[in-house]
Amino acid sequence: NETYGNETSLIQYAKENGAPTNTLLNKYAQQAKSAGKSPESPDKSNGINLFPHEFHVENVEGRFDEKTATNDVEAQQIIRLLNTVKRTQQRTYPSVGIICFTIEQRDLISSYLLKLKQQNAAGSDKIRQLERNGMGVFHADELYGQHFDILMVSFTIGTVNVKGTLSKRSVFFNTPEGEGYIKLLINKVPKQIYLVHSIPKVYINRFLKKTHDKGSFLLAAYIKFGDAVTNGDTDMQKKLLPHFTESEGRDGIQSVFNNEVVNALKPYIENKRLVQNIPVDKIKLPIT
Repeated sequence: NETYGNETSLIQYAKENGAPTNTLLNKYAQQAKSAGKSPESPDKSNGINLFPHEFHVENVEGRFDEKTATNDVEAQQIIRLLNTVKRTQQRTYPSVGIICFTIEQRDLISSYLLKLKQQNAAGSDKIRQLERNGMGVFHADELYGQHFDILMVSFTIGTVNVKGTLSKRSVFFNTPEGEGYIKLLINKVPKQIYLVHSIPKVYINRFLKKTHDKGSFLLAAYIKFGDAVTNGDTDMQKKLLPHFTESEGRDGIQSVFNNEVVNALKPYIENKRLVQNIPVDKIKLPIT
């Protein structure tokens, strides 16, 4: 290699020495507001996909049972959506992740899948094949470090009566934990994402007006953004995009990517040797 010892960056060093590469299905750092957004392609920045290739948003108007913390209509819709999953060009099924916002909803969907397999009902063979290809049902907290070709999300929390009153449990979206789940979801970049929710339009609009309630605001904005992508409404996409891509300032960022790398290396390297957040310009090349 003619540039050996004269590399200007760690990335250049890795590329020129034939390091294997892989496409990341996660955004590990937010892009700045003006980071190369194209009017014709508001979902990309400098060729990097910031959002899933396909959005599917469905308001199924399910009733949230506050006693069991489940939404049966959303659970049933997730099961139906599995029937729409198609094989890839390689004749294999893509990996599917089903994400729920309560543990009880996760368990409900898992029980439905198990029942279908036990009864050998229609679609049970497909469920088994999807599971062999990595399909799983997870609570939002279990999504860290997981990567799927298709994400199906049940937001779970919805209305509680015929009047369309939203459950008081919706305040969870604005807790640090709930806001973290929503940000984690937004930072996932699968090929397809299905957002299944039971939040009436009046509440979506109300959330969008309360920007100080960050969790519910981001949730509503993401649902609205998904609708805009589905309907080809580029004006709405451009309007909402800055809320997902604005820089949070380096001091406040905790790198999810760094954490995942550290956790993967812990079995092989002593903790005291794993140091994070070292500036690239402090790394001496070539690495020996």
